[in-house]
Amino acid sequence: MRRALGLVAALVVLSVVGVSGVQAEGSGEIVGRLRPATPGAALPSGLVVQLDGFRQTDRLPTSEVTVGADGLFVFSDVAAGGEFAYLVSLEVEGVRYSSDVLQVQAGEGTAVEIEVFAVTETDPGISFRSLTRLLRRQTADTLSVVEVAEVHVPGNRAYLPVQQPGSPPPLRFGVPDGAFNLQPVAGFGPGDAVIGGPGFAVFAGLQPGVTTMVYGYQLALDGGTVAFDWVPALNTDVAILLVETGPLTTTVTGLEARGDDAFGGTRVLRWQKNGVAARQSFGVRIADTSLPGIVRTLRATTADRWAIFAAVPAVVARSVRT
Repeated sequence: MRRALGLVAALVVLSVVGVSGVQAEGSGEIVGRLRPATPGAALPSGLVVQLDGFRQTDRLPTSEVTVGADGLFVFSDVAAGGEFAYLVSLEVEGVRYSSDVLQVQAGEGTAVEIEVFAVTETDPGISFRSLTRLLRRQTADTLSVVEVAEVHVPGNRAYLPVQQPGSPPPLRFGVPDGAFNLQPVAGFGPGDAVIGGPGFAVFAGLQPGVTTMVYGYQLALDGGTVAFDWVPALNTDVAILLVETGPLTTTVTGLEARGDDAFGGTRVLRWQKNGVAARQSFGVRIADTSLPGIVRTLRATTADRWAIFAAVPAVVARSVRT
């Protein structure tokens, strides 16, 4: 699990188990072990492991210990009790690793094991297991968009994307021309992204298996409408377009209509296509029918369409910082 998702999970846990005024029940230990997960690979020496703790929604001071030659590490005198939650994390050769959310019992040791993979800068054939784009009406002039990408890294080595001369970035996300207020949510941070295109490339290290990346942005409704091409940059097992039901009228080409669906608590219309080849294009046109036609024709927007990252909320920035 990526550290950003872990931090969010920790806060969720604390929001339901934390009780104001409850005191620590004593202290315990977190006893951990790093295990090389790539056959024949050894752990680098001098690795430093970080412990982030939370009490209810308050963050505790961060602690660090150095990993021994045997891969073992211990955090001692850790506050125990149900209102505390912890995450163990470290970075190895540009790849971030994190434990699940941990809780500590007084006088006991909490065990944690983290697999560490050898790193390659050669693309092992990454792809999208799924790519989902959700569009919702935010105002009469604006759509909010959330995209969720499941990035699959095959093999038993972590992958560190690097820019090769004369080649496109290995992991790139296209956004519609005119998108603004891009906000990373999970799986990467502002420092991992390079803007251009329109769109952006991500250069965060990826563990083998599936890493979930989530980001959002906004689109202006010029005259009450917006149209764009959606072009997945990688081979994609399934591409899904979701549009909130209500005043939005949607025309889609290249995706199969699947009817009514739900995304969280939002009722949506769903379009989908399985087995999408890289660079295959889908056309999307959306009109807001809640306004009279003459108003849609005359309405204009003054949005700064390329204020990328300018409005990233502090809480989002903190949750994805590595």
